[in-house]
Amino acid sequence: MTPGTKESSLILIVNNDLLTGLQLQLYLQKEEYRVAKASDGLAGLVDYTELQPGLIFLDALMPNKQG
Repeated sequence: MTPGTKESSLILIVNNDLLTGLQLQLYLQKEEYRVAKASDGLAGLVDYTELQPGLIFLDALMPNKQG
C-alpha cells in the first residue's frame, strides 16, 4: 500500500448517534476506506492517540467530552 491511497487511509468517526455513524461507516467502507469508530469524545481522543487517523469526522456535541 502506498501512502495517500484509500487502502492506507484510516478515517476515525466520532459520533454518539449510532445510525449516523453507521451510515457514514458503510459509505466510506464501500469507497474502500478503512474506518474506526468511537461513540464519545473521550473514546475518540484515545483512538486518535493510538490510531493516528488521516481524517476525523467529529460530532461537535457528545457526552463525556465534546468535539
